[in-house]
Amino acid sequence: MALRVAIVGDSAMWGQGIAVEHTFARLAATRLAQLVDQSLDILPGLGAEPGRGHSRSGAKIDAAVDDPERDVDVVLPSGAVTREAAGDRVDFCEMFGSEFDDDAEMRGFLDGVDDRPAAGLFGENPATFPTVTTQVRQLVGSELGATVDVLLIDGWDQ
Repeated sequence: MALRVAIVGDSAMWGQGIAVEHTFARLAATRLAQLVDQSLDILPGLGAEPGRGHSRSGAKIDAAVDDPERDVDVVLPSGAVTREAAGDRVDFCEMFGSEFDDDAEMRGFLDGVDDRPAAGLFGENPATFPTVTTQVRQLVGSELGATVDVLLIDGWDQ
């Protein structure tokens, strides 16, 4: 039987600049599996290095809103325009609009429901997305989330 471990969080879990096998999360998970005499199964994440779990270097607990009273126009992939509170999510859409396949996908991102379009970007470069909150949501919402034995999590609000 395998000890199924999920890893979510920021650079402390990602292991900024460290080979995956030397990260805190991997060493802790390996030790826990040894203590219970089981093999280790790290649930793969969505990003460029699935062996690091769902974590992302630079992830915030949740995306910041600059000013909830100040809305800005965001151009959706179809060319339609929506008004959104200025902040991290709008900034990402403006910078990486090409990462979204359609309006529904960008709306899901803007609403904080799905950070998947950002998961494959950046690699070792710190980035807000996927946020820790969304990492947890995606894990809980997946069939893999039902089979987690241990959750290693870290995060801070910048």
